[in-house]
Amino acid sequence: MQPADKSTQSKIDLILPREKTQDEIKLEQSGDIDALQRYRWNVVHKTQYRYSDRAFELLRIEEDLRSTVQEEQLLAKKPETRCSWPIYRNDIQAELQALNKRYWLLERQWWKVRNSFVEGPLIRAFDLWRTHPLWYMHGVLVEDCMRRGGCCSRTCGCCVDRKIDKTRQLGAGHCTVMKFRTDFHTVNDGSLYRLRINRVSIWGLSLDSHDSPFDMIAMPPGCEKIVLEEQMAKGKTEQVDEAFILIDEEEKEEVGASGY
Repeated sequence: MQPADKSTQSKIDLILPREKTQDEIKLEQSGDIDALQRYRWNVVHKTQYRYSDRAFELLRIEEDLRSTVQEEQLLAKKPETRCSWPIYRNDIQAELQALNKRYWLLERQWWKVRNSFVEGPLIRAFDLWRTHPLWYMHGVLVEDCMRRGGCCSRTCGCCVDRKIDKTRQLGAGHCTVMKFRTDFHTVNDGSLYRLRINRVSIWGLSLDSHDSPFDMIAMPPGCEKIVLEEQMAKGKTEQVDEAFILIDEEEKEEVGASGY
C-alpha cells in the first residue's frame, strides 16, 4: 500500500487547484497585484506545471494577428488614385479577403491554445493581466519595442491606436516587421530574453520591479478615457464566455458544411 499512497500523493502534488487558496484570496483582498501575480507564478512552477510551450505559442499567434491587422490597415490606406483603377481595386479586395481568412484562422488558433491552459492560478493571472486594453504597453515591452526600432520610437502610433474594428481586438499592439517575428521565433531555447517577454506578456511581471503591473503600463496622453470606456464595455468574464460559445458554434457549422 505504501508505494500506491506515494504515487497518489505525487499526483495530487502536481495538480493545480481550480479553487483559490486562502493565501490567494488574502492577496486579492490586499490589492497587492504584484504579490498576487507572483504568488500565482510560484504556485504554477512549484507544481511543475509545464505551460511554457503553450504560452510561447500563444504569443507567436498574437504576433501574427497583429501583423495581419496592420497589413489590412495598410491596404485600407492605399492611395485613392490607385484604388480608382479597377485592376488595383480588385487586387486589394482579393488581398483583404485573404487577410480576413488568415485572421479568422489565427483567432481560432489563439482560442485553442488559450483553452488548453489548465484551470487555476495561470488562467486567473492571465485573465487579470489582460483585462487592461493596453497591457502590451508594460514598460518592459515598450523598452523592447524601442530597442528594436518599433512603433514606440516612431510616429505611426500603432501601439496606441484603439480605433481598430472590434472584431480585431486580438490584433491590437505594437507595429510588427519581419525582424521582430524572426527574432521571437528563433529564440526558442528557453533563453532569458524569451522567458522575460513571456513573464511580462502572460503574467504582467517584471524581474526589475515589484510595482503593480498596471502601474507599469505606459499610458499615452489622452488614452485614459478610451481605456476606461473599453474596460466598461468589455463585460470581462461575459465576453470570454461568449467568445468560447461563438467559436464552438462556428466550428461546428464549418465541420457540418464540409461533411466531415
